[in-house]
Amino acid sequence: MRTMVKEGNDETDEQLKALFKSLARRNLRRGYNLRLPTGQAVHKYLKQRGAVETDPIADVSAIFSSKPALRDFLKNTSSRMFERTPLWFYILAEAEQGGGNRLGEVGSWLVASTFIGVLLADPDSALSRGFTPELSPLSMPDNSAIDSIAKWMRFAAVME
Repeated sequence: MRTMVKEGNDETDEQLKALFKSLARRNLRRGYNLRLPTGQAVHKYLKQRGAVETDPIADVSAIFSSKPALRDFLKNTSSRMFERTPLWFYILAEAEQGGGNRLGEVGSWLVASTFIGVLLADPDSALSRGFTPELSPLSMPDNSAIDSIAKWMRFAAVME
């Protein structure tokens, strides 16, 4: 993780200044202070409700076999970070497990539910006004409604 040059410059305490300059540290500290549940706890909760299909990652350190320093750090922390992983890091580990180019199930669900929540909270959004895909003037080349994320991606020509 890179150092954030402009962050923390107004702090007089050197430890605080260093903490604010590291995005990773800031995210981990924020999650701890907000008492966010662990990634495994969120994953388990979402699976129990049918929002995701996979099981929680029991040992996050196993994902990082090609990065022994990180693997050993996770495995050897007194807080047992490998099995009680902060949510922010768990989402990154889940993405790493899938190749590192996209979010995993939990991260994807959190991003999608955030977008949906924002749209539902906005009284002027299509979701708040009872919009259905059949009401749209836009359609697929075969005139079918654009009623799924996959169809939207094809319509926008970002997916075949």
